[in-house]
Amino acid sequence: MNAEIMDTISESFVTVVPLLKKKLFRTFPIDNMPYQLSRSNLEVLFALYESRTSTVSELSNLMHISRPNMTPLVDKLVQHELVDRRTSNEDRRVIQIRITDAGDRLCKEMHERLMNQIKSKLDSLEHDDLIELQKCMVSLKSIALKINA
Repeated sequence: MNAEIMDTISESFVTVVPLLKKKLFRTFPIDNMPYQLSRSNLEVLFALYESRTSTVSELSNLMHISRPNMTPLVDKLVQHELVDRRTSNEDRRVIQIRITDAGDRLCKEMHERLMNQIKSKLDSLEHDDLIELQKCMVSLKSIALKINA
């Protein structure tokens, strides 16, 4: 029984997550983005916003981007002083990438813009659909927090 339930849930995630990404996030306008950052730059910045500090290898693994492709993404963020590089206190060979105050401010601004875009997309839904979606999102968030990473 659990195997069938997990199959259904897994299939739903494989279908729903890309659909939500396409409908809500990929349409986010980045044309007038400060610093002319790409979507990939923003994804790296948001990953650092959540983790606060990371290595290039950790970011590469987390985002499924090769280290050689990750380096220029980080370089551009360093160039705009949104993140900085620091030598690890534990091991001088390890370079930590850390979000700066400017990076924090930009993430908060982008978060607000994204929230407004999602609200405008949800505006097309009926009240009953919004209520149902709200309930589902609260449940999904609660359950997702219980999943082991």
